[in-house]
Amino acid sequence: MEFMINRTNAWISSIALFNRSKGSFLLFVFNYLHLRTIAANYLLENKKTDDGHFYHLLKFFDDLILLGYEPYVCKQSEPNSLLSHIELFIFFDYSAITQYQIKAIKNVNNAAKLILCLAENPNYLFPLSKRLSSSFDKIYCPYEIDHAHEKTETAFVYKSIPSFTKQDCGEQVVLETFDSSIINSNLHSFSNRSNYELRRKLIEVFSNLDFLNFQWFGRGWYTKNTEKFNRQNLKYIKADLLSLSRLSSKSYAKYAGTIDNKSILHMFKTTCVIENLSFPNNYYTEKLFEPLEYGCIPIFLKTNSITNKIFEYISSSEFSGFMASNLIELLESVIYLSAMEIADTKKIASRFRNELNSFLELSGTNTNLNRCYGEIAKLL
Repeated sequence: MEFMINRTNAWISSIALFNRSKGSFLLFVFNYLHLRTIAANYLLENKKTDDGHFYHLLKFFDDLILLGYEPYVCKQSEPNSLLSHIELFIFFDYSAITQYQIKAIKNVNNAAKLILCLAENPNYLFPLSKRLSSSFDKIYCPYEIDHAHEKTETAFVYKSIPSFTKQDCGEQVVLETFDSSIINSNLHSFSNRSNYELRRKLIEVFSNLDFLNFQWFGRGWYTKNTEKFNRQNLKYIKADLLSLSRLSSKSYAKYAGTIDNKSILHMFKTTCVIENLSFPNNYYTEKLFEPLEYGCIPIFLKTNSITNKIFEYISSSEFSGFMASNLIELLESVIYLSAMEIADTKKIASRFRNELNSFLELSGTNTNLNRCYGEIAKLL
């Protein structure tokens, strides 16, 4: 489903929802084609992904359907006049947005509201210019940026954190269990605020603890000789050459390859959560919540200042030990929980998820999608 918004074939990867009673549209604009594909498959064919990464977005669409919206397939041959019926554009991040595209939309439909939902770290995206930011009626963002925005608590939890069983993920029951893990790609940055070197150090330390049943996963750690100089692998080759923290053969012995989704965490008592970057303040991702979907306890290493309702709640609860200020605290939590049976750690993870969900509901926690839902409800 795509809209062509001007005569020069500038395309936006989009999902359209149509309200038949009003004859109007919502348009959701994605930077990433795979995200649009997942949303389209879910809306049009009810194909559910077994990756909890996008669960919040899919449940958001469910609620919009209950409001009377339905998916709409936009034909490439349809005229740009269709844009005049769109009441609300919702953009997810801004790396693919240009002033030219915004101008094209405004030329066709100046009455439409434009909302921007930010989730990606600004370091990964093109700078948001003041001129472009002023084009949006609302910008929702959980972390600190230089532009006027409405502060949210998180971009990733819409209503609640779900629970996926092995059967939900299409897996056979696996008897083997592990104490802890970490999932991260082989990357490097010259920024002193990146955490890539820190994660390498963690892998090296944990891999050399003989009493800890540890495995780690991620892209770019092994490349076949025939693919070594593939353009896609250049960033991994760069990371191997430039990283100061070298991994020993013992660490590579604990490497378990790449994964398509995080359902592998069903087999682990804990997983270590370290964000790629330690800036800006209040920046964190779905890495904190996803392990709970699979009954795995996340041990989160705080490398930047995060002050919001969710973190304040966790820090004052019985689960405060799942927040670590340094690698020593993280290691202590992992070792403590590794002494338990996995059935017991899964009970703790379930209780943590349930109580966090109760808090999210009772506290009226603002997320990017909650705020979008409020704007859409106003239209009705």
